[in-house]
Amino acid sequence: MVRTGLVVVCLVSFTAVAHAGDQVVKVGEGYELVLPENGSIGLRKGKRKTTLIPASSFDIAAKVDAKARKVTITRSEECAADKSDTFTFDQLEARLLNVEALALHRKKDWANAAKGFAQAAKLDPAYRLAAFNLASAHSRLGQLAEANAALAPWFKAEPLATYVQVNLDPELSPLLATKEVTAVKGTTKPGTITIDSTGKLAGGYAFSPERNWIAVPHSDAGYLDCSDPASIQVFDLATTKIIATLPLGSVPQTSEPCEPRPKKAAVEKAKADRAAKAKTAEAILVAFGFSKTAAETAGATEKGDDSEKRVARFDKAKIGVVENGGNVNVLRGNTSLGKGGMSGGRFTRAAYLPDAKAVVITSYVPSDMCARTDEDVIAVKP
Repeated sequence: MVRTGLVVVCLVSFTAVAHAGDQVVKVGEGYELVLPENGSIGLRKGKRKTTLIPASSFDIAAKVDAKARKVTITRSEECAADKSDTFTFDQLEARLLNVEALALHRKKDWANAAKGFAQAAKLDPAYRLAAFNLASAHSRLGQLAEANAALAPWFKAEPLATYVQVNLDPELSPLLATKEVTAVKGTTKPGTITIDSTGKLAGGYAFSPERNWIAVPHSDAGYLDCSDPASIQVFDLATTKIIATLPLGSVPQTSEPCEPRPKKAAVEKAKADRAAKAKTAEAILVAFGFSKTAAETAGATEKGDDSEKRVARFDKAKIGVVENGGNVNVLRGNTSLGKGGMSGGRFTRAAYLPDAKAVVITSYVPSDMCARTDEDVIAVKP
């Protein structure tokens, strides 16, 4: 029921301390935000509870608008810029319903779990997790048509990301043989890309001409990390945004200074897991028309005395990439072929993909605790 009356705005700020679990923000209609000791932001209504934002949060502010039935949570996190999320009360209820249905799902009470997931998805159609959980419950019941119906909006909005999730989730894998999921690939001609057992793309990059998508290798390994969590990111060149991530797992490193050294059995198991994930990723990329594509790579160096400006040059293509303050310009002589931004950090290298008419920019944030590597894509003129 929508409340009427005056707008009530409550701004509450609190900081994580040793007894953070005692701190509660009353949102309205019985909903409460809780900051537990692990730094996540919890949601509670009576005896019902769930984790609303599973993050390591510190300075947190909650702005409640009772008339609009919503709460905006602004927070700072280690290794991330400040973030803000707004939840309506219906969206809060959807989170509670989802976790309650999940408990039933784990008890194999899939029929009642489906009812709960359906309620959650109805209250919040943008709640991806509820829709996928609903599809899982229907799949467990052998109701594949209903499972596909639950995922239909997501196959339309995020075809590749949804297809990847169906491939990776054993509960959803029966859908792969249905005509609805097969149709997601459309009439795309199968590609020929190969990925070896270590997760490396043949040629380094892949391109789907019919889709105008490129596949870019990515590593989440940080400074002195003793593992190499890897994935393949797929960019849509029309928007230059990531539309799907294909995980490749993490393999422990045995070289110095990693201590303690991982056991051989653990390393071999991780390698086998990566090989299996690489095979799955290869099949997905082939299904969507990806093939090996030409790529010219170049390292980035400082330009003159201006340490803020870094340049990479592609000698064969006679193209240069200039980055200054996070702004990137792709040039042939004095003619700009494309401009874009960089996610952050230090511009380290670039790749020019002539068939895809794209430049991939790699940047790195050096840090003991918060190191990261980012890839950004710039579409360029022919």
